Amino acid sequence: LLASLPSPKTTSRSKNKPQTLHSVVSARHQELSKLFIDKYPSSIKPYQWYTCFTQLVSRICHINSSVWEALKKIIVIVLQNYLPQALWLCISLAFAESRPRQDKIKEILAQVETNKSKAEAQKIIA
Repeated sequence: LLASLPSPKTTSRSKNKPQTLHSVVSARHQELSKLFIDKYPSSIKPYQWYTCFTQLVSRICHINSSVWEALKKIIVIVLQNYLPQALWLCISLAFAESRPRQDKIKEILAQVETNKSKAEAQKIIA
């Protein structure tokens, strides 16, 4: 996977200075994060994500924003496909003692509702 990625892009600023190991690793990390966020949530089937749904939901307060975005996409995909089954866990989080967990799950549920109404509108139009 790493070999298939292009080398990190250099800016005009970095052409003058040699890149440090930290900057190279950071650039690779950003590329891998983008690849993961863009490719994997949609390439893995929803039932496969559903098998690890509890582990995914347990990490919704992850401090890394790219991890949060990936988790949000995956959780929305699972909820759109398995709403009656997956909603139970989400409801329990909506009433959790942790305010950040409540906020994150409400954000996810709002996105599911928005996406669902768009899908219903497309069915009506078609």
